[in-house]
Amino acid sequence: VVLEEVLEGAPSSCSGGFICSFIVKDFIPGLSADLSGAIQRGDRILEVDGFSTIGMSLEDVEGKLSGARGTKVQLRMSRGTSGRDAREFLVRLKRGAWGPQHCLLE
Repeated sequence: VVLEEVLEGAPSSCSGGFICSFIVKDFIPGLSADLSGAIQRGDRILEVDGFSTIGMSLEDVEGKLSGARGTKVQLRMSRGTSGRDAREFLVRLKRGAWGPQHCLLE
């Protein structure tokens, strides 16, 4: 996935102690995140393999998402506006895999 770093609640950069969200901006064509349909543009990544993204930099999150081909990564995601309308869900993807059969929804 291609991520966008979005500052929550202040018009400055995500550095300096502000809380950032990591929004799915786009997909790498042909890989499991793209083909599965489980993740949509605009979804927020809340956790990667059980680690909260709060306090992480964009590079930290991207580093946790990458890994050896064939290994799995679990993401806690949120879809919809924050608050009551947001829906959290888990997605497990096989890194470097092709096709929807590699995405397990929970």
